[in-house]
Amino acid sequence: MSEMTGGPPRPQRAPRGEPGPRWGGPAEETVSRTASDSWNQSDGTLALASPRPVAERVIAPFGRRAIGFLIDLLLVVLLASVIEAIVDPNGAAAASFGFDATALRTFVLQFAYQWVWNSLGWSPGKRVVGVELVTKEGEAPGVGRGLARTMVAVVSGNALAIGYLWAWRQPQRRTWHDLAAGTYVVVTARGKEEEQPPAGP
Repeated sequence: MSEMTGGPPRPQRAPRGEPGPRWGGPAEETVSRTASDSWNQSDGTLALASPRPVAERVIAPFGRRAIGFLIDLLLVVLLASVIEAIVDPNGAAAASFGFDATALRTFVLQFAYQWVWNSLGWSPGKRVVGVELVTKEGEAPGVGRGLARTMVAVVSGNALAIGYLWAWRQPQRRTWHDLAAGTYVVVTARGKEEEQPPAGP
């Protein structure tokens, strides 16, 4: 009836199991087809794009890595301060145990913080500066590599930070803990766009 009167097309009733009405037309077919390509039709899971190997990525500069590290370190300090204010506001527990309980809690927090993000391949600091942590194949490190990288990072820091500074002169900017865990820090897609020179007039 709406076609005869020249009015807008009426929404079609959605098939059972699909939310909301559907609007017919070429635009809807294009959008639906594009969106469905991202899903595995057999089990309904999201089919992610294949990871790009390190050979096709841009290695993160040392300075950018250092800024991301400092951001994460600042977050750990802030979290540790909040925890101390809640757990031991007067410092009584630290004195009663006969050792620096505050330093121990901070170490455990920092270790856990790094392990989680090293496993995932990114952290708040890395996300801010546009870098990510990947394996040679371009995948997230995972729990095992994340743990290995975190453990060796303790050695890198305690050895006068030489393990961290190693990335400054290393061709692929890899620290001791990167070498031990088989990881690389590369520039993300957003970070890569920021590094490209501006287009001409």
